[in-house]
Amino acid sequence: KLLTFTKHSVTMSHFEKVVQAKPDSIFGVQETYKRALATYKALPKDHPDAAPEKLPISLVIGAYRTAEGQPWVLPVVAEVEREMVGKENHEYLEMAGHVGFRNAAQKLMFGRNFPEVATIQTLSGTGALSIGFNFFARHTNIRHVLLSDPTWGNHFTVAQTAGLTTGTYPYYNSQHNSVKFEEMLQCLRTCDPNTLVVLHPSAHNPTGMDLTMEQWAQLAELFTARRTLVPFFDSAYQGYASGDLDADVAAVRLFTDHGLQVVVSQSFSKNMGLYGERVGALHVKCDSVDEKDRVLSQLAALARATYSNPPSYGARIASTILSDPARFEQWKGCLDTMTSRLKGMRHALLAALERRHVPGSWNHITVQQGMFSYTGLTAPQVAYMAEHHKIFLLPSGRMSIAGLTPANVERVAAAMEDAVTHAPVAH
Repeated sequence: KLLTFTKHSVTMSHFEKVVQAKPDSIFGVQETYKRALATYKALPKDHPDAAPEKLPISLVIGAYRTAEGQPWVLPVVAEVEREMVGKENHEYLEMAGHVGFRNAAQKLMFGRNFPEVATIQTLSGTGALSIGFNFFARHTNIRHVLLSDPTWGNHFTVAQTAGLTTGTYPYYNSQHNSVKFEEMLQCLRTCDPNTLVVLHPSAHNPTGMDLTMEQWAQLAELFTARRTLVPFFDSAYQGYASGDLDADVAAVRLFTDHGLQVVVSQSFSKNMGLYGERVGALHVKCDSVDEKDRVLSQLAALARATYSNPPSYGARIASTILSDPARFEQWKGCLDTMTSRLKGMRHALLAALERRHVPGSWNHITVQQGMFSYTGLTAPQVAYMAEHHKIFLLPSGRMSIAGLTPANVERVAAAMEDAVTHAPVAH
């Protein structure tokens, strides 16, 4: 019996009702910068807009750059890579990932290994968040996530994609460039039980404003009193925030010392410069070894259903660095190099703004720490800098300090002065 097809059935696409996704809030701005850079490079050399001082500047992406504005392969990473050539095979890792890496990553996070902590290798920090959120959505009675206001924009996307609802707790006071700690406490005291609370242990993204240890101690007491709340630490900057590997996760260890069931996403993108290798881990602190075994089995099952097995190359690099005392010390030197440069550029930008007597207070730039500064620039001021100076930030005013160099910091300060003085007033 011959099948007959109508004209519509032949021409109709399965994808005709697919709508265009919204541009990513961060990479969308970076694409605008790339287009501006391509236009700049295509100009004749004698064109007035082809002058070096017109070169577009990206202060968008959270990736370390040298004082010359170039990516940096950490020397310790390069050495390990050279040693690996010809010695590694390309066999699958187990679903939970590289055993040596998992053990070393757990020890780095908690200060020691715990038999009751389930650790799985993930596709960097975002992969850890995804596996973690999906685990809670499928295997616990938690259906809601609280995020700081503001937070990294992708937190909402990853949590909602896992089927969890999202809300926010007060965090940043933009008028005073400080943390709304009392409001934060009050929200967590009264929020619905059975809620996952995402916390930034150091280098809060996007504000760079961190809690003090005294404030973390108050939070630990709150979570101890409200054990239906689960603290989920997103640790993307261990050692990269202050330069101290232990200080940057002191909050995680404090909560662990309180006997809390903490969850931690851990990334090695920034602190080892392994951005494209997607090296990370998810840690779940359980109450017993038996509980840990069951949790780990489900985490591995989620990995199997998502990407089957994690990549091995970056995990082997990280495992070697974390497990070899000499390499570990060399890595700490690299962290010092990166954090010192970022701190130096914060002070250079503040000094340039003060020399120009730019209206407003800018001391928060050096109070904040880590990759980013929440500058306080408004969306119209950011747009003005992009249009008139080809300097790109996020509309929120978040600036990647890594994009600043000794060669461009004065130009950035001048553009900020112009924007603060002449950009339209935000409504």
